Amino acid sequence: MHSDYELFFFFSGDVDYIIGGSTYHLKSNDLLFIKPSQYHCLKVLSLRPYEWTHINFPLDLLTPQNQCFVPELHEVYHIPSNHPIKQIFDSLKETEPVFSEEEFVYHKKTSLNLILSHLKYIEQEKIQQPDVRDDRLHGILQYIDTNIEAPITTKILADSFFVSPSWIEHTLKKHLNISVKQYINQKKILHAQQLIYSGVTATKAAEMCSYANYSTFFRQYKYFLGKDPITDKQNHH
Repeated sequence: MHSDYELFFFFSGDVDYIIGGSTYHLKSNDLLFIKPSQYHCLKVLSLRPYEWTHINFPLDLLTPQNQCFVPELHEVYHIPSNHPIKQIFDSLKETEPVFSEEEFVYHKKTSLNLILSHLKYIEQEKIQQPDVRDDRLHGILQYIDTNIEAPITTKILADSFFVSPSWIEHTLKKHLNISVKQYINQKKILHAQQLIYSGVTATKAAEMCSYANYSTFFRQYKYFLGKDPITDKQNHH
């Protein structure tokens, strides 16, 4: 999970990709769109080599038209081999080892907006459906998102969805390879980060995210994000 948007393009390999409660078995030229703070991970299924690239971006890197379009994006698209989006990702792969860092950053930014512009007009049949979707897990993850500022525990989730706490723990660990506590804590920290970026003090953000102890919040913030909330706010622009 991270605070940026992400486009992930898959060239080849034998992998599943998990986005929230959905699992996709990726095909060559699949393009994934991941929202900020959305849980995602790649699961390698065999020893076959795999290749992919990705672009992480904040909303303000986009043109105004693309900023308006981003909420309409789906999770996974299959891009035909002769499509301009595939050609753009091929170009990024070829130029990264050749261009200077400054040149490549510029190329990546312009490529990002071109990719999103092309996605506006891509055919409906290119939108991919999950190979596996656990509706109950999806509901649990949505509940966490909706109530992220409230106290959330495994017991609260279990009571809300009429399952046992052990079922919640087992299901998240099995499908997402992460504990319930880790998932909730990281979600809360990413939410707190956005509150801090918007001008809320670190102390108030901790309180709003139901941390009873600021030192616990500070420690988790630094653990998940690699920087403390004060430094993070100062460096954010």
